[in-house]
Amino acid sequence: SYREYGWSEFCSCGGKTWDKGIVLDIFAGTGTTLVVAEKLSRKWIGIEINPDYCQIAKERIKRTILPLLD
Repeated sequence: SYREYGWSEFCSCGGKTWDKGIVLDIFAGTGTTLVVAEKLSRKWIGIEINPDYCQIAKERIKRTILPLLD
């Protein structure tokens, strides 16, 4: 049988503040997931072993996310 699970912005926690969580991308590559997470107001952590991809992601984050913070 098939069962679908999902997340809701509403919970049965008695009105306590609900935290959207943190996006963890352990293969961050060029940072696409991180940029999208930021645009969706999520906290994020990216991990990438390849220094070339790290540099690309760093530049992309500077170019797309930092202007949103101004």
